[in-house]
Amino acid sequence: YLIVVNAANADKDWDWLNAVNERRVIIDRDDPDKEVVGQAILRNLKDPSSGRRQKVDIALQGPNSLAILQSLTDDDELKNRLARMKRTWLIEAELGGLDLVVAQTGYCGEEIGYEIFVHPSDAPRLWNLLLEKGEPFGLKPAGLGARDSTRTEAGLPLYGHELAGPFNIDPLA
Repeated sequence: YLIVVNAANADKDWDWLNAVNERRVIIDRDDPDKEVVGQAILRNLKDPSSGRRQKVDIALQGPNSLAILQSLTDDDELKNRLARMKRTWLIEAELGGLDLVVAQTGYCGEEIGYEIFVHPSDAPRLWNLLLEKGEPFGLKPAGLGARDSTRTEAGLPLYGHELAGPFNIDPLA
């Protein structure tokens, strides 16, 4: 499994995954004796100790995101694999000469979007490549504030920001 969590919850989620793995928490209130069958190998791919496995992600969202991804390769089979991806699926692929993990996900309200996972040392190259190949499609860089506005307009609340947690926002306050 690859789990991508909201940065505000990263430490809490990492602690919970470890607690489940170490059988220190109840995972089923209806069956409190239920435990994980075997220990999972947990890796924090943001940690530099992950070496070449270390990943950061760049989101590519919007109606032209598939076409932009496909423009990074001349391989028709890979273009078709990208087109057949369903939401939450991921593939490992070489695009634009970079080894990437591409997940068909997104949290901005668009029907289609991707999170592209790349080693940190390759992230600037991927960023520049996306901007170059995406220019004919109207690609523009945007920060989390822009993503948050489209996410909010789509009615997609973010746990740890709008929902629960220490940052709970009351729309009536």
